Parts: sequence; C-alpha cells; structure tokens
Amino acid sequence: MNQILQKPSSFVGEFKTFGQDGVAYEVIEAINNTTLMIRVVETGETLVYTVQKFLTDPQA
Repeated sequence: MNQILQKPSSFVGEFKTFGQDGVAYEVIEAINNTTLMIRVVETGETLVYTVQKFLTDPQA
C-alpha cells in the first residue's frame, strides 16, 4: 500500500534512517496526522518528527 494513504499510526514500529547515510530511528508513536514521535536507535533520544520527512527517508 502507498504510504501516503496510510494512517500515521500504521508507521509505529517502522525503522528508517535520516537520509541515505544517516543513523537509524524507530517510530514509537503517531502524535497526530502530521507528527510522529521517533527514537534514535544509537542514542535512545526521542524526537518529534514530521510525517512528511518520514515518508522521504529510506528504510533502515
């Protein structure tokens, strides 16, 4: 299914990287339709991240 049509809550548990050579992160919560809470794998840091950026990041 095309990710753009999925609800942000369906992204929870997915791992991606910040761009082509960035570190991995995991989606831990869908805050709303445009915002996710992510956890950086290397550091454990949690960050607010936009769905738009998530959709352009490559799979980890």
